[in-house]
Amino acid sequence: MNGIFRKDYLLLCRGAAYLNRLMQTDPKYHMVLYGMGVLFAMQKQYDAAIEYFKKAVDAFPIFVEAHYNLAVAYKSIFDIANMIRVFKRVLALSQPGTEYYTQAQDMIQMMEKSMRENNGPGLDAFINAQDEFDRAFHLMEKGEWKNAIKGFERSIRWHATLPQPYGNMGICYAKIGERQAAIAAFERALEIDPNYEPAIFNKAAAEELEEGQCLSLNLKVTRYYETKRLPDGKPV
Repeated sequence: MNGIFRKDYLLLCRGAAYLNRLMQTDPKYHMVLYGMGVLFAMQKQYDAAIEYFKKAVDAFPIFVEAHYNLAVAYKSIFDIANMIRVFKRVLALSQPGTEYYTQAQDMIQMMEKSMRENNGPGLDAFINAQDEFDRAFHLMEKGEWKNAIKGFERSIRWHATLPQPYGNMGICYAKIGERQAAIAAFERALEIDPNYEPAIFNKAAAEELEEGQCLSLNLKVTRYYETKRLPDGKPV
């Protein structure tokens, strides 16, 4: 461990110890919660960072810096719908011309431009598609296969050019013994992205089934995300 990285590591350890002590005495103070979020974000533990940033803005709703870094954390896990929602919240809370306002506005505009260039939906449609997908995903996790299929279909109506909804629909069809529908869904996912590995793997498993035979294997599922490279967004 060279000197520079050793110094950064020691600072991180000291910060963690200090914040952990503060969490014992002031667990609801927004600055302490925000500090914990920053600490986890520095360690690329974005799910934990998001939870602390959310707690910070719940405790202090006009905390612009926490909102901004919450949006950046959502970006890091490809949760585009929540990223856009929070950046819009930053715009509502900050003054035009300020650093947070400008960077949030730039991110939203770059996302809109990226979607236009890739023949994607508008931001509102993208958000609706992800929301429907997430609800369907939770139903799939609970084994509610038919309701999950309906949810993925609603997601596709908002945004039809991502492979993930079709791929997960294929899994649901395979789980209820509808072999042909499962294969058709996987094939549609592969038409959109021929290199979409979960659909390649899962289609091969479905092809081994007889029509009416329910799949017992746990197949590869994926969450909703935009496969294109996202514009940069830096914590400040």
